[in-house]
Amino acid sequence: MQRILARLGTVKSEATSSVPASAAPVVDKPLRRKKYPFMFMFGSILPLITLVFEVVTRGCAALIFDPIPNWRFLVLVALVPIINGLTWFHLIRDQAVAGEKTAKWLFAGNGLVLGVTLFYALIFLPVTPFAAIGIIYLGIGFLPLSPLLAFVATLLATKRLREQNELHSGALRKPRVLGMAVAAGALALALLPSILTHRLAHQALGEDAEAARTSMRWLRFLGSENTLLRDCYGL
Repeated sequence: MQRILARLGTVKSEATSSVPASAAPVVDKPLRRKKYPFMFMFGSILPLITLVFEVVTRGCAALIFDPIPNWRFLVLVALVPIINGLTWFHLIRDQAVAGEKTAKWLFAGNGLVLGVTLFYALIFLPVTPFAAIGIIYLGIGFLPLSPLLAFVATLLATKRLREQNELHSGALRKPRVLGMAVAAGALALALLPSILTHRLAHQALGEDAEAARTSMRWLRFLGSENTLLRDCYGL
């Protein structure tokens, strides 16, 4: 019996060794997650650096115009690196489906950032060619190009979010449009004090004494002191 068992063991080992290597189980390598470096660098990091640089140095306000004349603009600009950073973090997690509720919030924030970056990209459009040249000199041109680059990065984030949430694509248009509408309304409210100040100051200098007194009363109540100071100094 021992001889038979030994013989069977030898046959089994020979059969096992004769199995071709190609039939061995193949272990799948883990997929490499996409990092989206352009989106992270120009959608979040560069806008944050530009915002901090402007708040600390007020360089653009002194040389060209003031891009953040009041705290309302400061909040809107600060939302750009924050929302784009959260969107980037969500995308690199490489989830096939984010969930409809989460996707709606992401698309709403994405729409808001699209509106803000488009507004600033248009404002900085006249200096864009000079900024492109300025990149050669110590990279300083990246700062005025930051709104345009952030807008492109946000468009890229929109595309990636749409690809990642195909199951909810029909329900994601309204949140993005709503986000852009909120951005437009917030920008309009942020601009309103400056617009009213210019209008009331012009009426206060008019020849109609009664209209001038009324404009002065409203100017004290609604006017922007910073706008008046910039007008006085020709900024």
